[in-house]
Amino acid sequence: MKSNRVALVLSEINTYRLIPGIHRIAALGRDYWLIDIYRPLDELKRLLKQWKPVGLILEWMPEVSPELLDLGIPTVVSVKNMEPGGPPSVDVDDDRVGQLAAHHLIGLDLRHFAFLGEPMPYAHERCDAFSRTLGEHGFDCEVYFEPPRAHRKYIEHWHESDSRLIRWLKALPKPVGIFAAHDPSGRLLAECCHQIGILIPDQVAIIGANNDHHVCGMTYPPLSSIEIPWDMIGYESAKLMEEILRDKSSSRLSRPPLLIPPTRVVSRRSSDFLSVSSPVLSRALEYIRENATEGITVKDVIDTLHVSRRSLEREIRQMLNRSLHEEIIRQRVEHAKHLLAHQDIPIDEVAELSGFSRVERLGVNFRKLEQCTPSAFRRMSRTGSPVGIRK
Repeated sequence: MKSNRVALVLSEINTYRLIPGIHRIAALGRDYWLIDIYRPLDELKRLLKQWKPVGLILEWMPEVSPELLDLGIPTVVSVKNMEPGGPPSVDVDDDRVGQLAAHHLIGLDLRHFAFLGEPMPYAHERCDAFSRTLGEHGFDCEVYFEPPRAHRKYIEHWHESDSRLIRWLKALPKPVGIFAAHDPSGRLLAECCHQIGILIPDQVAIIGANNDHHVCGMTYPPLSSIEIPWDMIGYESAKLMEEILRDKSSSRLSRPPLLIPPTRVVSRRSSDFLSVSSPVLSRALEYIRENATEGITVKDVIDTLHVSRRSLEREIRQMLNRSLHEEIIRQRVEHAKHLLAHQDIPIDEVAELSGFSRVERLGVNFRKLEQCTPSAFRRMSRTGSPVGIRK
C-alpha cells in the first residue's frame, strides 16, 4: 500500500505553534507523523527512510535540515525564509514585525529607541526593519546582539544576563523604548532591568515578538508582544505540501517564500508608557488601567485620588485628547479585544468581563473605536487577517 504519510520534523515549540493550522489540512485525510528535530541526525535519517513519507514539512536548523533535504523527499520548509532556488518555504514576514514594533513605540511619544536580539537571521531582519522605520521618522536606534548560543532544547529557555548587556542597558538614554526580537529576549531584558533598578515601563518600555502567552505572562510586568499567526503558517505550510504532492513537478519550481504578516500588537504593562509629567494624571491612568473592567466610573477615579475633577479632566484632555470617561471605555475595549482574540466565550460574557453593563454597550463602543463589530474582530483575529490595534 502506498504511503499517505507526511513527516513533520519540528521542535517542541513549533509543534505547538503550527499543529493547530496543520490540523485543518490533516482533517482531509492525510496522515501526519511527528518527529522531534532534536533527535540525533542519524536517527532522523533512519526514521525517515523507514517511514517512507511522501512529503516532509521541515523546521530549519542549519546543522540538521540541509542533511534531510538531501534525502530527496518533497519538502516544505516552515518558519524559514529560504533563498530563491531553494525548497518552497513559509515564514513570518519579519520586516513587517520590525515595522509594527517601531510604530508601537513611536506612538508612545518616546524619543530614544533600542533593539535587543540574538544573532539569528530572523532577528537581523526584524532589527533592520525596526531601525529603518525609526529612521524614516527621524530617530536613531541603539542595537545589541547577544553572543551566539547553542540551540535551545529545553522548554525553560532562560540564562543569566551578561555584564555587557547590563552595561549597554545602563548606558541607554532614558526613557527608552526597546524592541526585543522575540519574547524570551524581552523577558531577559525585564529581568536585567529589575536587577539594576530600572523601572518598567517608566524608564524602559519593552515590546517583544511572537506573543508567547507563557513567556509574556511570566514576565513582570507582563510583556507586550507582536502576535504571529502561527496557526496560519502551519495551515499554509500543509496547504503548500498538498499542492506539491498533487503535482510533483511544482516542488522543483523556483518560487518566493510565502510570508505571513503578523496579526497585531498585543499591548501589556511592559510598554504601557506615557510621557506624563503630572504625577496626579499618571496615578489616574494607572488606576483606570488596573480597574476599568470592574465597572468603575469617573467619580470612583476622583474619589480615590482626592483631586479636582475639573483639573484632572483638563490635564487628560490636553495630554491624550480624550476625557476620563473615554479613557475608561478605551481600556475596557482593549480588554475585550484580548478576550475576543484568545477566548472562545460568548460575546455577552466578553462584555461582562470587560466591565460593560450590557452587551449592547460593548457593541456601540467597540464599533466607535475599532470601526468593526466584536464578532468581526474575532473572525479577523482568528483567520490571520491583519488587525490593527489602535492606541
